[in-house]
Amino acid sequence: MEMREFGGTGIRASVVGLGCNNFGIYQNAAQAVAVVRKALDVGINFLDMAGEHGSGLEESLVAEALGRRRKEVIIATKFGQAEMLGLKDGDLVFSEDKTRQGASRRWIMQAVEESLTRLKTDYIDLYQVHVADPETPREETLRALDDLVRQGKVRAIGEAATFATADDLNASQAIAAANGLTPFATMEANYSILVRDAEKTIIPALRDHKMRLLPYMPLASGLLSGKYRGGAIPTGSRLDRMPFMKGFLPQNLGAIDRLQAIAADRAEIEVSAPGPVQG
Repeated sequence: MEMREFGGTGIRASVVGLGCNNFGIYQNAAQAVAVVRKALDVGINFLDMAGEHGSGLEESLVAEALGRRRKEVIIATKFGQAEMLGLKDGDLVFSEDKTRQGASRRWIMQAVEESLTRLKTDYIDLYQVHVADPETPREETLRALDDLVRQGKVRAIGEAATFATADDLNASQAIAAANGLTPFATMEANYSILVRDAEKTIIPALRDHKMRLLPYMPLASGLLSGKYRGGAIPTGSRLDRMPFMKGFLPQNLGAIDRLQAIAADRAEIEVSAPGPVQG
């Protein structure tokens, strides 16, 4: 598996990562553990999750799956979003407790300790701001994260582009540079062949700051997996159980068929092309 470094951090992660956000919501414990262990077996060492998913259950299941293999992986987790409690009639249910969300110093320091406990580790490789928090000064967030890096509880920090923009990233990096604080090393963005908005402003900003892009939903929640054909949604599939995602489907189900045709044509061209001449 190819590895790449998060700019200047010394952290090397597999180019293919495992998103763990279904653990504890769409997958039971046994399935989650099996998925993590299979990922390790095929060379994936980057696991991305959030402390809010399943009210921490996601992190606990990852810890259970890893056992003594913690040092083999790069753990990326997040803080800030309202806690995701589970599903009700196919829709996600979030906690309304405002004291357990946001990017204030108080919550960052509490959230990181809870994540460390659930993950059964004494450090997090990549700690990410999950959502923009307009009520907390940006410098307060960055100083708290810098303290965690200096304490050794966090190795690197990242921005997750849920409601955060390239302008937000530029502002944060400027504050970090001006005050000698740890800068963001990565930024997450929704990016796939179907969703390419990140190419407009986010990816250019990441190049300017010598940061890494962490694409989330690179398979468009499974649409690009090859199992969605002819405009049909397989019964029991994740999208079949996610009514809140149905609005994303109509224009993209047709695009999937067109992409599959292009891929098939490409495969035929490659198969029919002559191989190298043997001397």
